Amino acid sequence: RMNQESAVLSDDISGPPPPPSPIEAPRRYPLSDPARKSSPSSRLVSLDAFRGMSITIMIFVNFGGGGYYFFNHSIWNGLTVADLVFPWFIFIMGVAMPMSFKALKAKRVPTGTILLKIVRRTITLWALGMFINNGTWVPHWRIPGVLQRFALSYFFVSLILLFVPTLTLGTGKKHADDDDDDDALDTADATEALLAGDTRRYAADPARAGPFADVLPYLLQWAVALILLTLWLLLTFLLPVPGCGQGYLGPGGIGDQGQYRYCTGGAAGYIDQQIFGQKHIYCGPTCAYIYHTGCYDPEGALGFLTSIFLCFMGAACGRILMTYSMPRNRVIRMFVWGVFWCALATLLSKASKNDGWIPINKNLWSPSFIFVMGGSGFIVLCIFYILIDVLDFWNGAPFKYPGMNSIVLYCGHELLGDRAPFTFYFGSSSTWTQQHASLMLSNVLGVSFWVIIAYVMYLNKVFINI
Repeated sequence: RMNQESAVLSDDISGPPPPPSPIEAPRRYPLSDPARKSSPSSRLVSLDAFRGMSITIMIFVNFGGGGYYFFNHSIWNGLTVADLVFPWFIFIMGVAMPMSFKALKAKRVPTGTILLKIVRRTITLWALGMFINNGTWVPHWRIPGVLQRFALSYFFVSLILLFVPTLTLGTGKKHADDDDDDDALDTADATEALLAGDTRRYAADPARAGPFADVLPYLLQWAVALILLTLWLLLTFLLPVPGCGQGYLGPGGIGDQGQYRYCTGGAAGYIDQQIFGQKHIYCGPTCAYIYHTGCYDPEGALGFLTSIFLCFMGAACGRILMTYSMPRNRVIRMFVWGVFWCALATLLSKASKNDGWIPINKNLWSPSFIFVMGGSGFIVLCIFYILIDVLDFWNGAPFKYPGMNSIVLYCGHELLGDRAPFTFYFGSSSTWTQQHASLMLSNVLGVSFWVIIAYVMYLNKVFINI
């Protein structure tokens, strides 16, 4: 099985949706139509669909992806379809968080209570990751993991949003969002009202929101996020690794003519060995088969720094949705941010797989990797937003259904993925002896069963989240 990639998201992201109206015909609005801005029951179905598309791809990939190489993770540098899912989920989680905290503050929830929610959710995600990662052999439990990375990314970005002050435009003074009386909620539970959709309550008046209103007030928060990213660069390129030197970014093993045989991941691998020990990290990396390497964890400690920054990039997208209520303003900003981050990734990698200053590498969660994932996240959400929430050209089905119960599909496919009807074989039970056609049939049917389960849960108004 490939590296586990989570669709688990907190209740900040996957709250119960409002029931569809069978009476009203869908209305189509141009991007600049003010009627769209004032629509009373606006829900970002595009965010549900984006999340649902990601988990659908993830399940298909984990089931085998039809046996095609581009549905497997990159051996070292590069980018495949399988590499998209996990970072997109972290981006989506970030999109939801600013609106979540705005809702809680508007409800006058004490900061201490919010912090307890953050800690509880972080511990729950970490514990769930440990449960899914490991069996009964405690001395070899894997400590890092996908859900563990979700947990710490969520935790640190939450602290940034909650405790790093914002600035009042034009004055440079710090202010607290808690004093904003215009955003008072009338719902019973703030976390139910917030996302993945009802951003209308938290969107500023576009007449008052300047061209940089989604950035300038949050410069201090950006500074903290950039410090964490800088720390990744300093550790990666300046930390002396015994026998490996400084700044090695390769796979080790027989790569590089065997000069760095025990240096897989450079500083990232060395730090994991020092913190967790070899018995508690992943020993089946994608690079092992080709480069004959030892244990290396693609969800290791150093990558937490860049995944936190990716989550914060998602939060910047959430700021756009909060600050601007006119679709045209939202679309322009999401697209520009997306192009900017993708261009920066292209520059760092020199548009090359192996010859750039910082290659695009999921195993390292390199800055170029998170930039291209964050940039593509902006662009995909922008496209989905136009098609679904603005033009009503597409209602988001079938992806929106798994997007509303991502935790169920993730845990379910991990626990039951090797059982019929989710997986089956023709002839030999070995995946390697199957033809692409039979593997594709098995994997597509397996994914389809989980989408049907999500749809049945939607019809019965069953929504499970953390």
